[in-house]
This record gives sequence, structure tokens and C-alpha cells, in this order.
Amino acid sequence: MNYSNDNKIWRVGGPLLVYLGINFVVQLVFSIMIFYVQFNEWSIDAAFNGLLYAEQLNASAQMYTLAMTGGSALISIPIFVWLMKKDYEYPVNKRHKERSFDCRVHAKKFDIKTIPLLSLAGIFATFGVSRLILILPLDGILGDYSQVKATYEAGGVWMQIIALGILSPIVEELLFRGLVYKRLKIYYDAVTSAYISAIIFGVAHFNLIQGLYAFVMGIAFSFIYERCKNIYGPIIVHIVANLTTVISGINPISSWIDRHIWIKLPLALVETVLFIKIVYAIYKKTDAKDGDEDESDKEDVNEEIHKIDFSI
Repeated sequence: MNYSNDNKIWRVGGPLLVYLGINFVVQLVFSIMIFYVQFNEWSIDAAFNGLLYAEQLNASAQMYTLAMTGGSALISIPIFVWLMKKDYEYPVNKRHKERSFDCRVHAKKFDIKTIPLLSLAGIFATFGVSRLILILPLDGILGDYSQVKATYEAGGVWMQIIALGILSPIVEELLFRGLVYKRLKIYYDAVTSAYISAIIFGVAHFNLIQGLYAFVMGIAFSFIYERCKNIYGPIIVHIVANLTTVISGINPISSWIDRHIWIKLPLALVETVLFIKIVYAIYKKTDAKDGDEDESDKEDVNEEIHKIDFSI
């Protein structure tokens, strides 16, 4: 694709700005609602003390962090689906008569037989990669993961399941893989695009522990997206990983393991190796099918462009 570099930053960064804007508006609306609903419950001293007022407003806002996260996701998901469709339609209808076959929203139909492997990848990503990173003494260096975790836990288990376990993975995969990664591929090869999008994904978490985990998983998500040729692939892995994190947070066995480094470290190493092996198994499973489908896909590309199903 012969895209100009003039609009590279806007084309790649535009969706990120849209998401930041949506989050800002949602937080503003929630803050106003919290102010009007709870103002009468606050102490009189807080009404005349700016610092005390700000502290109570911040404490109230933290209670609704997951609600704001879920609200932002609900607004963003249809917008990002629409942008992914436009990414597919625009080069064909407006600028190019020929285009790369895998630039479609779904380059091929999702294979439900890969769901068990994708789910296992998500489980061992949490038990292996995440647990291994948490062993490192990184908390507090850049950002405060402990505070973020406490804020999420204050929202309750069900809100964690809905907002963090389901909605956040969907919106993040649409944004960082479906838009940022795919748009980076206009200008760079797949490997470079995966690294850049993973760095952006990590920075977007605003603390070192989550950022490092997001960077590692961002590369894995891009790889799975390429192999599955369907956005459902990384979405399933991401959802299962986040749900595993939420469930393990209330599981006494998992909490016990986390308190004993002599069990936690070897277990995390084994589970990380299993995660790598499962991702490789996904590669082999999808690679076997690609060999049979690639030639027929290339021959029928023009016909498929008009038949593609954009449903997410």
C-alpha cells in the first residue's frame, strides 16, 4: 500500500485519542453525578475545605472506577468496530483497487476448534507470565500497581468480571490489535508493528508491572491475531486471562501460593513455559490450515472483498 507518511501519526494515534477522549468525558460525567448525588452526605467541613472536598470526591470516584471503565468500553466498542470496517473499505473504494488480502476485519472465518487452545493460553498467561512479573520488585518504580489493584477490588467481584474480565479485553483488542497494530502494518512489517503496538499497549497501563505484562502479552496477542486471521482469537485469550486474574484474586489457594516464593517461582516458570508451548501449538494448528487455504484465498480475493462479514 502506498500510503503517505504525512498522516502516519494521526492514522495510528487517532484511535488512541478517541479512546482517551471517551474516557475523559465518561469520567467527567461520573464526577458530576457523584458530586450531585453525594454532596449532601459529605461533611460540612468538606464543603468549605477545598483539600478535604477533593479527597472525598476522589475517594467516591475510586468506588466507581470499574463502572467508568465499563461505560467507556460500551461506548468505544461500536466506534472501534466501525473504524475497523472503514479501514477495510476505504483503501478499496477510495484509493486502491488492489490491496493486501489480510487487511480485512476477519481475513477468514473463526475456527471454534481453536477455542480450547486459546483459553489455555489465557489461563497460563495469568498463572505464568503475570505471576513471574509480579515476583520482580518493580511496584512503585513507575506507577503504583498495588493502588490500582486495590481500586479495582473495591468495585466488587461482579463489576470486575463485567468491566475487567469481558468489556476491557474486547475494547482493548479492537483498539490495539484491530486498529493500532493493523494500521502500523501499513508502514512496517508485522514484527515491527507488533513491537510498537505492544509498547503503546504497555504504556497505556500507566504502571511498570502492568505495563511489562501488557507489553509481553501485546506481542502474543498480535501473533495470535496474525495466526487466527480473526480478531476473535486475541479477544478470547485476553478475556480468559483477565477472568483468570479476577477469579484467582478471590481464590484462597492462589493467595497461598503467592505468599510462598519457593512454590510461586518454580510454578510460574513452568506455567510460562506451558504458555509458550500453547502459543506454539496455536501456530502449528493454524499453519496447517493456512497451507491449504492460502492459494484459493488469493485467487478469490476480489470476490471475497464484496462478501466479507464484518460482524464482531
